[in-house]
Amino acid sequence: MELGQIARVIWRHRALAAIVFVLTVVAALGSLATQARVYRSTSTVALVPVDDSSAIYVLSQVGTIAPLYGEGIKSAATKSAASARMEGARLGRISVRTFSTPVVKIDADGPTPQLAQRSAQAVTDVLVERATAGEIGIPQLRILPLNRPTLKTSPHSPQPRVTVAFGILLGLGFAVGAALLRENLGAKVDDADTLSKLADAPVCGEIPIARALGDVSSPHELLHDRSLRGVTESLRNLRTNVQFAGGADVRSVLITSPEGRHGKTTVAFGLAVLFAQSGARTILVDADLRRGRVGDLLGIDPVPGLGEVLAGEPVDAALRDVGFGSLTVLPSGELLNDPGELLEQRFFSLLHRLEAEFDMVIVDGPPLVPVNDARILARYADMTVLVARSGSLTKRQVRAAVERLAVISVPMSAVVLNHTKAPRRSSYLRYLEPVVKSEQAS
Repeated sequence: MELGQIARVIWRHRALAAIVFVLTVVAALGSLATQARVYRSTSTVALVPVDDSSAIYVLSQVGTIAPLYGEGIKSAATKSAASARMEGARLGRISVRTFSTPVVKIDADGPTPQLAQRSAQAVTDVLVERATAGEIGIPQLRILPLNRPTLKTSPHSPQPRVTVAFGILLGLGFAVGAALLRENLGAKVDDADTLSKLADAPVCGEIPIARALGDVSSPHELLHDRSLRGVTESLRNLRTNVQFAGGADVRSVLITSPEGRHGKTTVAFGLAVLFAQSGARTILVDADLRRGRVGDLLGIDPVPGLGEVLAGEPVDAALRDVGFGSLTVLPSGELLNDPGELLEQRFFSLLHRLEAEFDMVIVDGPPLVPVNDARILARYADMTVLVARSGSLTKRQVRAAVERLAVISVPMSAVVLNHTKAPRRSSYLRYLEPVVKSEQAS
C-alpha cells in the first residue's frame, strides 16, 4: 500500500486513529505517575597491570578478563560483604558494564540518591579488597578506582521526556495500525468501487433503497409502482450489463450473496422480470433448497418445485406461469436440510435442459459462505453475480465469499451493490414522470 493510500485510510478512520493515539499517550503519561523513582550512582575502576612485563599480554586479553571481574562483582560473596557495610540499609540493585578497554563501571540503583551512592561505594571497596586478596581476577592485574560514586539528584528512571516521546511514537504506530485493521477487517463495504476491488469483478448494478420493494408480489407491481421507478431503472441497467458482460453465449446467471439477508432473491426476481419484459423467454429458478423465498414473494405454492424435480418428478409439473409474458418460475419445492448431493448429481442436466428451452435462466442461489450449495451451482452457471447490501458487510466477509469460489477456480463474474442511497433526481428523469393536468377553473 502506497503512502497516499495509507493517508486516505487514516483520514477515513481518523476518529478511531485519534482515540487510539490519545489513549496510548495517556497510558504512557500514566505510567510516569505509577512508576517508582529510581536513582543511579556509578563507580568506575580500571584494570591495571602489576608490572610492565605482562602489560602487553594482559591488555590484549582484556576483553576476556574483564567479564571475570564483572562476575566477581555480582557474586553473592561480594554483595554480602557490601551489605554488611551499609549499616542496616538494604544494598541497592547492582549491575556491571564491561568494555573492550580495561575499564569496568559499577552501577547501583536505589530509591534514594544516598542509598544508590553508598551501595556503589560499598561494592567498589569490597571489589578492591577481594582483588587484592586474590579472591577475584588474576594476580597480574590490580584494581584502580578512577572515580568515586556521585550523588545524583535526578532520577535515572522514569525519564519523562523519553517516556512521552516513546508514547507518541507508539501512539502513532498503534493509530495507523488500528486504521489499517479497521479498513481491512472491520470497515463496512458501502460503495461499489470497494466491492468491485474486493471481488475483482465489475459492478453491474446499484439498486437504491425503496421501502415499497418489500411489498412487491408480482412483476406488474415492480414495473408500474411509481415509487419503484429508481429500482426498475437500476434493474434495467443490470440486465443490459449482464447481456454485454456475458455476451451472446450466456444463458444462465446465478445470483448469490456472501451471507443471508442481502436482497439476492429480490434482485434475481427483478432481473428475471426485466429479461421477460424485453421479450426473452425467461425462467426464474429458486435453487435455495434450504430457505427458498421465491414462492412466498410471488404468493405461489412452492411444491412441487426444484426439490421434487431433482428427486425425479417431471419438470413440466413444477413450472409456474405467473401471468407475465414469457416469464416462468420454478419454485424451490419442499425445503430440504441437506440438498448438496441432489444438486451435485442432477442440477447440471436440469440446467442444460432449461438453457435449451429458455433464452435466459436466472438462478436464485443460496449464500456462498454458510453452505456449499452455491459453489455447486456456480460451477454450472455461465455467470455468477454477487449481491451485497451496502453497509452490511465487512471486507473480510466479502473476501471470504470470493475465496470460496476461487478455491474451485470459479471467478466472480460481476457484483451488485444493493440498498444504496438513492441518487439525486436529475432534471432529465423528471421528463419520464407522468404529466397530471389540473382542471382549469370554468
